Amino acid sequence: MAAGIHISEDFYRKFGKKYPAETFICQEGDPGHTMYLINTGKIAILKSTVSGDKLLATLADGDFFGEMALMGLQDKRSATAKTLAETTLLELTTEAFEALVRRSPELAISIIKTLCERVRDSNSKVAAFAHKSD
Repeated sequence: MAAGIHISEDFYRKFGKKYPAETFICQEGDPGHTMYLINTGKIAILKSTVSGDKLLATLADGDFFGEMALMGLQDKRSATAKTLAETTLLELTTEAFEALVRRSPELAISIIKTLCERVRDSNSKVAAFAHKSD
């Protein structure tokens, strides 16, 4: 059950994929046309920096990533996603995502809320960084 929303077994059979631990799902800079919903498992979101990869977030059951590429807000991945444990994901193209949202408007609301939280958190981090620079 992703994001607390019931997803049919049929949908999982069609769009679900299982990955072993330590597998790269997508790499920073790659073209992106898919978003991912985590059914089970754990994903590290990593950003390349001059001093090496920096962990931005650890995501687990019900979380999602890759939505900016899917929504057309970015054409390249802004971070790398790597499994930390065996992980089952729903890999959604734009068409599959739209079909899922039509079936489950609760999913759309959940994603919107999460996106708003992510923007708020990013704004807080930028404000803290700007304050430190003063």
